[in-house]
Amino acid sequence: MLSLLLAALLVGAPFPSLAQLDNLTAESQETYLAFAPGTVGILNDSKNTSDASPSSLEVSNFTETKGFLFILGTDFNEVALKNAASDTSITPELNVTIFTWNDTLPNEMNFSDYAVVFIESQDEALVNSWNVSINDSKITGVRFIGYNLSSNITFPNVDLSSTNYTEIERYWVQGEDANMANMLKFIGKNFLGLWSDVEIPEPLILQPKTSILFIMSLDSTEYAVENMYNETLLIQDLFDITSFDGEEAAASEENFTDYDVIYVAHLGGTTMNSLEERLRDAASAGVHIPTFMKMVDVWGISNVNVSDPLYSPINGYFNNDLPSETNMINWIRWTGATFNDQY
Repeated sequence: MLSLLLAALLVGAPFPSLAQLDNLTAESQETYLAFAPGTVGILNDSKNTSDASPSSLEVSNFTETKGFLFILGTDFNEVALKNAASDTSITPELNVTIFTWNDTLPNEMNFSDYAVVFIESQDEALVNSWNVSINDSKITGVRFIGYNLSSNITFPNVDLSSTNYTEIERYWVQGEDANMANMLKFIGKNFLGLWSDVEIPEPLILQPKTSILFIMSLDSTEYAVENMYNETLLIQDLFDITSFDGEEAAASEENFTDYDVIYVAHLGGTTMNSLEERLRDAASAGVHIPTFMKMVDVWGISNVNVSDPLYSPINGYFNNDLPSETNMINWIRWTGATFNDQY
């Protein structure tokens, strides 16, 4: 799974966190397949058959508005999404159907029964088998959100990286009940006109942040990183980023051991000599320190071999040493995924 995530990061696909929900109770691990106003449908294994139909399992008190369908491939946010879908602030307005990662999906998927379909962490071959239904449904106006899918899958017609819809991903990666409820309201407000008079709160920042320090005497890259960070709320939610040029780093008295990752590039010998002791202390404390962009680490400080296939993508985020905003975002998220299991 991680290899799929990292490969997709290289091509600009958006991602959730890999953090898993721990210590699930036996009850919370039951298979909850469908949610409707005032009801929660619970299926046991004997009823979880391939000829099941989501619509046949729902109990709905309204027909005016088509609901949402979630097809989950991991247990991340599974419990929180179920709780939100059955919350009394949601059920009077919205019908939410959820297939979890361990449910058996129907042989035939009729996506036209829904207004919005959210497909997460699914196998490429399985998704491709739904292409006819997906394409037919898109013609009728169904909105499709794809998350943590192969870069070869192109069906989504909701761009989570766009300013209008980045909130969806921000809610998703932070998780927990309140964020899932607000995500449902945000989607309902934007695509169905529900909760039109409600001001939906910003995502609650609940996940720990990955702390990254850049020490680079490379103005274009430093500017690109800082500009991207200042303009990308999703990255601000998940990362703390500090950027120094060589002189600034040498003049600072900062202890580098508090960072998770320190990127070092294009520094001269005098600057490195002045930083050597603090960088060694950081490496000894477990901070990941790649030196990259053809910088030769004659000091032996780097503890990340960028020639290793696992870490070689670091150099791939630069096209002829010219950074782009998309590559900077993907570089940061790849860093979080690789070194801190967070992106």
